[in-house]
Amino acid sequence: MSAYRIAQEALTNVTRHAGAARAVLEVRREADELTVTVTDDGGARPSDRGPGSDVDAGTDEPGLGIAGMRERALLHGGAFRAGPRPGGGFEVVAVLPSEQSRTAVNNARAAAGADRPANEDSAA
Repeated sequence: MSAYRIAQEALTNVTRHAGAARAVLEVRREADELTVTVTDDGGARPSDRGPGSDVDAGTDEPGLGIAGMRERALLHGGAFRAGPRPGGGFEVVAVLPSEQSRTAVNNARAAAGADRPANEDSAA
């Protein structure tokens, strides 16, 4: 479910902010992880104003798009990055561990005394 929500938010950001003619969604599944990548060919967006910033369309109010995607990926022991592409456009990449990898992350967190499990069902 988290992979779907990350892809949904990234594509929503393309339509709201990018002015792109083209967007590409790529989902790759490997033995220990799922990678969701969204790229577009649009110009700079308001969210490009600084690292970790995100601005709702048409306002200067902070949004939760990029921060929410990052939080969702990290909640599951994954990785996240978003930013301008060198040749133009924007890219969002989220790497989410498989269930077996999440179990290992949960075990490591439990051993370290962490509170929150990396459980895909807990993120809505």
